[in-house]
Amino acid sequence: MVCVAGKCLPSARNVSKVVHMSSNTMMKMSHTHSHMLMLWGQFLDHDITLTPQRQTLTSCCTYDGVWRDSENTGKCEPKTSVRQRLRSLQSGGQGSGGSTRISMSFDVCMALEVDDDTFGFGHTCIDFQRSLAVPSSSCDLGYREQINQVTAFIDGSQIYGSTETMSSELRTHVNGTLVTSRHNFLPPEDNVHQQLYDECVTSSGTENCFKAGDNRVNVQPGLSSIHTLFMNEHNRIARILIRQLPSTVSSNNADEFVYQETRKIVGALLQHITYNEFLPVLLGEANMRKYNLLNNKLKRSKLRYNSQHQPGIRNEFATFAFRVGHSLVPEGLVPTDASYTKHGSGMAYFDNLLMNPHLLYRFGVGDVLRGVIAEPVKQPSPELSHHLEKTFRFSNRTAGGLDLAAVNIQRGRDHGVPSYTVMRRLCRLPVPESFADLDMPDKVKNKLMRVYNSVEDIDAWTGAVSERRMPGAMIGRLNACIIGRQFRSLRKGDRFCFPSYIAAGQLAEVYNVTLATILCNNIENMATVQPQVFYLVQWNQLANRRVSCDQIPTLNLDSWFTK
Repeated sequence: MVCVAGKCLPSARNVSKVVHMSSNTMMKMSHTHSHMLMLWGQFLDHDITLTPQRQTLTSCCTYDGVWRDSENTGKCEPKTSVRQRLRSLQSGGQGSGGSTRISMSFDVCMALEVDDDTFGFGHTCIDFQRSLAVPSSSCDLGYREQINQVTAFIDGSQIYGSTETMSSELRTHVNGTLVTSRHNFLPPEDNVHQQLYDECVTSSGTENCFKAGDNRVNVQPGLSSIHTLFMNEHNRIARILIRQLPSTVSSNNADEFVYQETRKIVGALLQHITYNEFLPVLLGEANMRKYNLLNNKLKRSKLRYNSQHQPGIRNEFATFAFRVGHSLVPEGLVPTDASYTKHGSGMAYFDNLLMNPHLLYRFGVGDVLRGVIAEPVKQPSPELSHHLEKTFRFSNRTAGGLDLAAVNIQRGRDHGVPSYTVMRRLCRLPVPESFADLDMPDKVKNKLMRVYNSVEDIDAWTGAVSERRMPGAMIGRLNACIIGRQFRSLRKGDRFCFPSYIAAGQLAEVYNVTLATILCNNIENMATVQPQVFYLVQWNQLANRRVSCDQIPTLNLDSWFTK
């Protein structure tokens, strides 16, 4: 956490306050893209990335918001101070108590220093626990490394789980289906796993938090809703397959056969929607072409599995690039009825939605997801939405709240992610030599100059979300590079990428499906939908006007019975 001049970098909290805190409670919303763009990104992220933190019984800050270990806070020290401490230790220097003391505190904590009272509690410390350190893949000593705790492939692990135990708990073990609860909701979390589910709280004794393949399912009701959507899509497909089992499958093996075959189909749908609907909107056609992500439905040669290709999740992708979604989060959710009419007062702000499923119980999955495709996503900018920022600031689940932007910056420093300029150099992009060279609005440049001494000190997440959008894309050039390369690797290194492992007739059926298809198939009273749900209806009304669900192509499973 030392800048190029050898001094300390600005605190992550200070960068957040100057660059990322919204100056206006009315954020600019997209005129073209729906909230579903951000929600799919979050759902997808939870399929492919999960970095565990050190498991400790206490936070790095006291409940009163001060450093728990006053002598070992994890605060930055200039290079000269670090060298002096190392020399002292090497020469047998004494710590408190008359013996050599090497703190273990910094191995766990990098708590955020607060020098303002924006939180309103008078706190000087925001809890931040470091990601779990693991050996390198070669087990050599070296830089601190982190681990991905879920499968890197787009395989629906957020639906099915990443362990055999979790997968088994989510299954009925009858006819290949998944466990549901009343109203075809996700199953309720149980006491055994309660600590895994991010301290979700409920408003009444009749409501439950949910259990799914990923423990972040309860983060907000929109995410819980799309989890529920795909759980129901699995069960819908399984009920069709079980009725037409091949004669070669015995009744004893029927459940396992249908479960695995259905999971394979759902995995193909997730990959298809990601590569053919989501990424073209996020990256734009030019980047899709640059990173060889465009699908040629007639030729499979470019999509062949390469056993030498490493498909793992890159640290820079998980730690800053794909967190671009935080800059797209709107102020809240707007449930709408079957005619797309808003309920009551309209928007339910994220202040009241974090880790609380009440909105889902009140309005149902259909009304929540209809609102997601009917309402706009936030216009990309370095400023986070006011209510998202407020949600974390006044969270009563931590000592003194959180600061999402500061956490993103601090996580990059925790993982040793290089600076913004270094990352641009690694992507072979032009490297700015001064603040004037930055491809950003002047307003943003001025903010960066207020907190950083040099353009070379800019944190990667801060710089990436501050870049001007590329033509036809929702992100800037650095994020496009990292995200484009990552999804190219995921496809080239995945032996079970869907164009490669299913028959031609089945492949054609998968290509027919869109996310609109899955919404129509599983949401009660879903009469109409726009064909491209990542776009608003107002965008090119002739091409994306709402149509009857009967006009939306569906998945014909006949080819699965004739293979």
